[in-house]
Amino acid sequence: MLTIVNYDNVTSFCTTKTLLSKKLFSAKCYQIDGFLIDSGIVGNRELCSSISPPKAVCFTHAHHDHIGNNAKIMELYNSKIYGSEEGVRKAASIEPLPFFLRMMTGNVPPFHSSIFPGKLEGEELSLEMVHTPGHCDDHVCYYVPSLRYIFSGDLVLAGTTTWVSDEVNIWKAIASLKKISHFKIDIIFPGHGGPFHEPKEVLKQKIDNLMELGKTVLEMHDGGLDEKTIRDKVLGKEEIITFLSRGKLSKLNLVRSFLFDRKDALGL
Repeated sequence: MLTIVNYDNVTSFCTTKTLLSKKLFSAKCYQIDGFLIDSGIVGNRELCSSISPPKAVCFTHAHHDHIGNNAKIMELYNSKIYGSEEGVRKAASIEPLPFFLRMMTGNVPPFHSSIFPGKLEGEELSLEMVHTPGHCDDHVCYYVPSLRYIFSGDLVLAGTTTWVSDEVNIWKAIASLKKISHFKIDIIFPGHGGPFHEPKEVLKQKIDNLMELGKTVLEMHDGGLDEKTIRDKVLGKEEIITFLSRGKLSKLNLVRSFLFDRKDALGL
């Protein structure tokens, strides 16, 4: 299932995984001036036939819902695939997912990718990579200076952060949010959900909320509370997704990241 929306010179493709006509999960990819940012959930034939032949596919990170159609697009259009140095390394040896997550995103076929050269020139604009670790070590955003657009992958998402994956370093994520907040940005195009047209307000709110949450977690821990008690008091009990993902996604992961990665807070 594919939903296509045009935003001036950006085309948004929402790839969706369904089961018995029920939506399980969705992920966005974007095309602009011959560049495809991410390629969504694997097996989307409609996406592969709907995009213009891309000059390059630039993935924000090597998670299954962002690189799913890289192999097929490379096969169809002989497109170059680019990611960060760490992303290219991870994509070369994609790890299997727990059954539940595999149902949501599918198995990603292998593909060859190259390290993004720092800047790519299109017909009308240039695309720059911005290193933004935190969601995972290989995460990057892509910035279009002339239009003041940024494609944020999983760095900037709608809603309040309550559970995260076991890959997250929350202090690095906050640092990455602060980093892009200094860019001249008019629109943020995220990997899930609709675009943000008030980026300064969105980024400030996210940074403030996470910093306040981190402060609370650290104070409670320093006051003698264990991580599970902190989770229950601040975020509540785990949701069903934690059990289905075998703990890969959980509220406890967020609390632990604030605690275990607290040394990274010194650099904020």
